Amino acid sequence: MRNKIIFSIKKNKQFFQFALIGAGNSLIAIIVQPLTVLIISPYIKQGLFFMPADLIQTYIGSFTAFIISTSNGFFWNSRLVFKNQKTKNSLLKFYSSYFGTFLLQLTMTTFFMSVFNVNKYIVVLPTITITFLLNWFFTKFWTFNKK
Repeated sequence: MRNKIIFSIKKNKQFFQFALIGAGNSLIAIIVQPLTVLIISPYIKQGLFFMPADLIQTYIGSFTAFIISTSNGFFWNSRLVFKNQKTKNSLLKFYSSYFGTFLLQLTMTTFFMSVFNVNKYIVVLPTITITFLLNWFFTKFWTFNKK
């Protein structure tokens, strides 16, 4: 059993490295998003158009977490997981793909908060879980593809 686990890890080393960096990025986002919401909540008390104040606060927190965790993710993925591929093109692809999943994350945030009344401080947990796999496929097969 132990040998099978070790073989599986070696065979999927790149995925496990990506997952470890992703876990670190998720931890950053899980800390930054609610902390940002907590800091800005006293200043944003009214909604805007159709958006309640809680949702606006959550969007700002999510965007702040996105910028910080994505920058961290590119730094480590380009150096450790997909070595020697730190080009402007890969940076643009990385941010483009992560921005796409970020928009999906905002859509899911709206859905979870509106339909399931998920708290603005913990809504980041299910959305990060869902977007993780999409980010892996974009990063591996598009951003750092060795064609």
